[in-house]
Amino acid sequence: SLENASRVPGCVATVYVQAILPNASNKTVKIVGSADAIVSRGLLAMLAEYLEQLNPSQVLEIDPETITRTLNLQTALSPGRNDGMANMLRMIQSQVRGEECKKKEIVEVNGESTKSKPTVALLLSGGVDSSVALR
Repeated sequence: SLENASRVPGCVATVYVQAILPNASNKTVKIVGSADAIVSRGLLAMLAEYLEQLNPSQVLEIDPETITRTLNLQTALSPGRNDGMANMLRMIQSQVRGEECKKKEIVEVNGESTKSKPTVALLLSGGVDSSVALR
């Protein structure tokens, strides 16, 4: 289902992609997507096939600027298609980062899930130095 898919910016074709994070039974990222252009659909399929062998941290380590070189496609693609693949990967990485952050916001407290609260520093000395340090 593509209901949570995001449109990839910077692509001439209309491309939607969604990264699905692993669960207990599957340790790798799953990629679903669609494109209105056949070539873009094929490039998305090749990217998905490669990324679906990786866990989320490995996906985040890939340099979008060199993904077509990694897949041995750089010389076969126009600069626009190379940029399109980089944009697809950037969108996937953004989704993986966002989902990882959402997971970290939930903490167990006495068996109940609750959102974690941010840590805040408080200066107790008073005076001019404290007000300057807060800014």
